[in-house]
Formats: sequence, structure tokens, C-alpha cells
Amino acid sequence: MSQPSDTPSPTTTTNTTKGNAGTIDTGSQKHSDQTDRADAAPPSVLSHVSLGTNDYDKAIAFYDAVMPVLGIQKIMEHPGATAYGRAFPEFWVQTPYDGQTATVGNGTHIAFVATSKAMVDAFHTAGLKAGATDDGPPGPRKDYGEPYYGSFLRDLDGNKIEATFWDMALAQKLGMA
Repeated sequence: MSQPSDTPSPTTTTNTTKGNAGTIDTGSQKHSDQTDRADAAPPSVLSHVSLGTNDYDKAIAFYDAVMPVLGIQKIMEHPGATAYGRAFPEFWVQTPYDGQTATVGNGTHIAFVATSKAMVDAFHTAGLKAGATDDGPPGPRKDYGEPYYGSFLRDLDGNKIEATFWDMALAQKLGMA
């Protein structure tokens, strides 16, 4: 007699997130019976990213206003730390673990995936409205390739953050994918 399996059957599902911007399609993800295997390739090269803040309450208010326009929601909170993501905690905002002052990394920035140019525009607008500083308006960047469209902001602690849309259809047409 076989036991029921917790392994998902091979299907394609569409992930949606409800946030301040309504329901947003965050893309399709293929599942197979290999997704739980230790040797299966994970969907990303990163597990998560953390940014330190010197004013936790203001930082959380900022990211609570900005993340939903990208289909990203608050996943969990601990004292002095909040995690955002679409399906799991991928982006953390927290007071530094060592109790020292949070500092900005020169040459470091965090880029969030947007599924459209309109989503990049909405991220930029929401960020400015929530107190961010403009560090590059929405639009193409010649050096990044024709399929790229993005915008850059500095959050309330001075961290450089970006929303980026990569037009896969155009990239394929140009032989870049």
C-alpha cells in the first residue's frame, strides 16, 4: 500500500500576490517532482539580502509603501527585523545585529524584479512619495542592453535600490536569451 506523497505533481502554477496595488501576477513557476531534491538547482542564486537601517520604524514604513507595487509583501517580522518577498523571505530590513550603526555599501545596490515597465514606473513614484531620493529615473539604460528598463532610488538610509524589467521577448528577438 503506497503512502500519499507531499511532492507536487508536474504542473505550472501562476503566483499572485495581494498588496496595496491589488492582485499582481508575479509570473509562472514550473514545479516538478525534483524541486524537493537536494541536488535540484534552486530558482535563484541568492537566498536573501539584508539591509541595515538606523531608523527601523521609518524604514519599515518606507518599504511597506514601496514593495506592494512590485507584488512583494511582508512575509515575517522579528524584533528589529522585517522580511519581504513573493513566496518566502527574500529581502530583509533590520537594525544591525552587532548593534553598530548601519552604513551604506559603496558600489552596492539591490535590484527588485518588475514584470512590466509600468511596474518600474510605479515603484519609482511610490518610492519618491515615501521619501526616497531619485538616483536615476525610469527608463532604458544604453549600457544595460535594449531589453532593460529600470529606475534607481536611495532609500531613507541611503541604500541604492532598483526596480528592473527585462523584456524577454525582445531579448530573444535580439539573440540575447
